[in-house]
Amino acid sequence: MDELKYRIAGSRTMNDKEIGEYDFYSLTDLCYIDMFSPVKNYLVPHYHTSKISFTDARKYEGAKQLFPNLVQLDSGLLVNMDQVEKIEETRFGLMAHFSGGLQREIAKNKIHMEIVRDKMR
Repeated sequence: MDELKYRIAGSRTMNDKEIGEYDFYSLTDLCYIDMFSPVKNYLVPHYHTSKISFTDARKYEGAKQLFPNLVQLDSGLLVNMDQVEKIEETRFGLMAHFSGGLQREIAKNKIHMEIVRDKMR
């Protein structure tokens, strides 16, 4: 099964509870998948390998840990600065322009960050 050579961004579980260890987990030793309920009325896949159990990462804190090279440019916004072509100051705040025409407003108070100033030049 070629699909088992991939890794899943997930949260480790013990005794059917998430323990806050976020990582990219291998499916190589996958034994089975059942359903996990992190909150009431919400089911997600729960992966069980011969060594550990984990579930998909669905929380912002998990993403922050899994992708430490992304820069937090607003509450709830992680940005890959390698994809930012430029940042411009508008009358409403700061706007990041990405490859392919995608744009996203970012927090104005991030203007002091060197990585943001470099993209404004």
